[in-house]
Order: sequence, then C-alpha cells, then structure tokens
Amino acid sequence: AEASFEYRTSAAGILGVNLTPHDGFPGDDHAELELPAQPSLPVIVYSSQPELLKPVLSTTPRVTPVYRKPEEYRATDTGLVILDRFIPPERPRGDSIWIQPPPMGSPIPVKTTVEQAAFAGWDAEHPGAAGLHTKDFKLERVEVFEAAPGDGRIGEVAAGPVIVARPGKPKIVVLGFHPALSGMRYELATPLLFANLLRW
Repeated sequence: AEASFEYRTSAAGILGVNLTPHDGFPGDDHAELELPAQPSLPVIVYSSQPELLKPVLSTTPRVTPVYRKPEEYRATDTGLVILDRFIPPERPRGDSIWIQPPPMGSPIPVKTTVEQAAFAGWDAEHPGAAGLHTKDFKLERVEVFEAAPGDGRIGEVAAGPVIVARPGKPKIVVLGFHPALSGMRYELATPLLFANLLRW
C-alpha cells in the first residue's frame, strides 16, 4: 500500500514515521528524515504605494517582506532593502534594490531618460536574468544608466542598460522603471525577475 502526506515547516528537525501494526520485520516499521532549515530572507520595502510590489514579493515563499513609508526609513535595517522611487538621506548598509530612483542621488548614474523605448533584451549570462526571454514590450518612460565595467547589465533598451546589478558588499540593483507601472506589468518575466534578484 502507499500513502502520502505533506508536511510544511521552515525549521530544522527530525521527521519520524512509525508504521503500525508491526509485522514480521520490525526493523522497517520506522524511518527518520533530517530536515534542514529553510531560512527566510527579510525584506524591508520603503514605498508610498506598497500595493504595487506586494504581488511580486508574495510569489516567493521564503521572503518575509515588511512595508514602510519612505519617511520611516532607517539605514540600519538588516536584510534586503527595496527603495521605491525615492532617495534616502543615507544609503542602506545592506543589499538594496532601487526602483526608478530620482536621477539626483541614484547609486548608479542616470545617463538619460527615454520614452516609448522597446525592450531590447536580457543578459543571459547574469543570474538576475536567468530564464528570462520576454522582450516584446515597450517602456513608456525609462531611465538609462551609466554602467561601470564590472556591473551586470541585466536588461537593456537601444539607448543602454535599464536594469543594472552592481556586485560587491553591499550588492545594489537599480531598475530604471517601475515594473508594475510599465509595459512589463502583465509579463510573466516580472515575478521571475524579482525571484532572480532576491536569489542573487
């Protein structure tokens, strides 16, 4: 006979199974599995419109987002910090994702801003773009960044990179547009992009 069940936990421990009634071979009536911990990633989101980001962050089960208003910003937050269209008085000490930052104060310089730009493609070599192929959408208004030689140019339009990842400590990702307020909002690539960035 065969039986199945689901057991969900994020904690480490030993999961034991006992079969009854016992038969002539009691040695196989018990089994144990050692389950590793499933750590969660704390994410602090500073946004005036958190409802725009909740759908993409809720698709990743090991993410525990906390939403705050920009005026509640603290540079000492631990975990990943997401900054939605504002420049904090002090940069986060940990890893951060900047969504459409104002040009004055962007962690990666904004070279220009273009309108009605067709998305040109993804950098398949960068883990932030893993599995992404969608490119048949336009960005109504997008910031193009001045990427440094070591930066990952995750997504581009004809004028240059619009999603840039800077390695190091801390890591920085900058998006020149808001995915939920652009032609990308209905694309499957949007939750996949965020899942890739959170993993990276």
